[in-house]
Amino acid sequence: MPIIFHSQKAFTLVEVIVTVAILSILASIGFSYYAFAYAPEARDATRKANIRTIYNAMDIYQQNGQIDRLPKPANATLISSGSEERGYQ
Repeated sequence: MPIIFHSQKAFTLVEVIVTVAILSILASIGFSYYAFAYAPEARDATRKANIRTIYNAMDIYQQNGQIDRLPKPANATLISSGSEERGYQ
């Protein structure tokens, strides 16, 4: 009976599953690091954009000649002590 040698030309199913599992674990670690590392920077950028928008709105309000007072907030109550108005609550 002749001996037949088979050369291995492909990966087995177990090798592929182990490789995919290892890569998914590494990807999840990398993604969590990426998400936590850049989240504060994104929040800061949003805050800066919001402040810039408020500044621009106040600038437009001032350019319209209404520089004495800012507009009264909706549902606000005037706070005063004696003859001095202190603002809105």
